[in-house]
Amino acid sequence: MSVHRLRLAAFAVLIATSTALSQGITVTAEGRASRPANTVEIRGTIEGRAELPGDAFVKYGQALARFTKKLGELDAPGLAIERLGPRIGIGFAGQDEGGMNAIMLGMNGGDQKLDPEVAITERLVLRLPLQGLDAERRSALLGEIIEACRENGVRHPNSSNDPQLAYIAMVTGQGSPTADAFSEAGAISYRCDDEPALYADAVAAAVKSASRAATAQAKAVGRELGEVTSMETLLGDEVKSGATETVSHRIRLKITFGLR
Repeated sequence: MSVHRLRLAAFAVLIATSTALSQGITVTAEGRASRPANTVEIRGTIEGRAELPGDAFVKYGQALARFTKKLGELDAPGLAIERLGPRIGIGFAGQDEGGMNAIMLGMNGGDQKLDPEVAITERLVLRLPLQGLDAERRSALLGEIIEACRENGVRHPNSSNDPQLAYIAMVTGQGSPTADAFSEAGAISYRCDDEPALYADAVAAAVKSASRAATAQAKAVGRELGEVTSMETLLGDEVKSGATETVSHRIRLKITFGLR
């Protein structure tokens, strides 16, 4: 390559570098933050089954009334139940709430008759405030709520596993595979009531990390770091519930800083 061409190539690189620097420095950084949970949530499904729709609604209503009454008898200040609305579907006599027992028997040549029946189901979310409760009282109350679920046929919406086994697995760290699977499915979760503050803490941590990296890059090219000119969320735009009493949030940001 001739000297003239080398000079042109070097000049082109210089222009490109100057243009890039004029647009600032862009870095990607993560931030993490944690706060104590304020609320424990228990999700479940209640159901009523019968051959006729009217009878199914009656059974569903009776089951819901019994469960609501039982919750009211607990010494659980602030315990609230959110109903997500009943849904109607078709099941089969002999089929459990989360399984396919009757269907599988029929497919395998069994003699069991598949009698269709109407199923009225509703998903529920129970919320127990944790403020003012010590660890022992929290554990006892959660156990009582789970027991009330078990006694009244309230199960995890995606599983037929026993919620009481899930509770035992959660507090002891041991249990059957079905109990562990129930717990991991999210039947019991914890939330931080001040989610905006938790989110802000994670953002601040990400910006601080990005600023350190961008400052080092700016110094390397003989410039000073300016203000943030743009910010894009790549991960963690929503705070979600956690599996422990400490709720954590992780966010990943793409941040561009100006240069001076």
